[in-house]
Amino acid sequence: MKIIGNKESVNQISLTHKGINARFNCFMKPFPYCNDIDTSNPEIIEIIFKDSYEIDNLIDVLEKFKKNVLNIWESGDDTMKNKEKHLKEIVEIACDGNCIAVDKNSGKVKPCCYSSCSNCLFDDSHYRDSDCDRTRRKWAESEYVEHPVISKSDRTFLDYIKEEYKYIARDKNDILCAYESEPFKKGAYWHWGDGSYFRLNQHFNIDFPMIKWSDEEPWLIEDLKKLEVVKIMNREILFRAKHIHTIPGNEHLNGTWVYGYLSDENYIYDKSLEGEFLIDEDTICQYTELTNELGEEFWENDIVQCGYYYGVIKYEEGAFIIKWNTKDSEFLRHDLAYWAYLCDVRVVGNIFDNPELLEEENVHGTD
Repeated sequence: MKIIGNKESVNQISLTHKGINARFNCFMKPFPYCNDIDTSNPEIIEIIFKDSYEIDNLIDVLEKFKKNVLNIWESGDDTMKNKEKHLKEIVEIACDGNCIAVDKNSGKVKPCCYSSCSNCLFDDSHYRDSDCDRTRRKWAESEYVEHPVISKSDRTFLDYIKEEYKYIARDKNDILCAYESEPFKKGAYWHWGDGSYFRLNQHFNIDFPMIKWSDEEPWLIEDLKKLEVVKIMNREILFRAKHIHTIPGNEHLNGTWVYGYLSDENYIYDKSLEGEFLIDEDTICQYTELTNELGEEFWENDIVQCGYYYGVIKYEEGAFIIKWNTKDSEFLRHDLAYWAYLCDVRVVGNIFDNPELLEEENVHGTD
């Protein structure tokens, strides 16, 4: 933020977005300032607000600037070519005396000598040209498009789809379906010939944002499996825990579950209750982002049942598992995703509210 003016009449803000060519000038009266403002060094200025009006005034300015930046993004003025996006990698490879290659699966730029032709985008039929130099130039001058990646949970889900299903596509009404035979787009749906199909996101908690209705062809499941697996950073991790009553008026919430995001090691902000709640740290449970076919959510420390088998959901070594407690359950798989996607597993309680479900006569059965 740059302040334009002098110590007696500071009344203009100039906002510049360094990532794109966006500049926004605005005038404010009165503008918050103090007698110690040094306009000779505008990058280091302390602003002291005298009342809430001045804060609201500044917030209004920033909102206008945000709207201005978003309009530039939406208008496409911030388009970037591949050579601009990957400038650093290209220069480093060129300085080592090598040509560049682009991995067709990950989209990463690497030295040509370290990449096989079959894995290089420049050898792909997408460019319909066998001359690497010409295809490399076409790629460099083309608009940069974010390479599709896949979340860990979506990638795990693919491993549990039956082998007969080969394709996934998204209908105009946002329904994701898996198909045995290659479907074709007609009207608002994808139609198929032989084989069957299965609706996915009506039963399972999956996203697959790279699969769009605008796609001209369906996605091959094998191609989805090749995408780079990333941790989706724009998702906040959801937790639940038991509230500890400390504030008068919240007595009725004492010992009840609150759901939301950890704002501190012993506080959860619950959006539905519009507040931050002190919690019992020993009862914190993380949401697994998995549900069963009935839409029941699976949480850490939930007690689940399949037939006469009981188990507890735990998070160990980077994955959610079911620790089966029932007699003769040694042969059962432990990965939660398997049971969530393929089997009739029900949530019957949790270890805090329903410990009796794990009592010896239940978990070991009776002789």
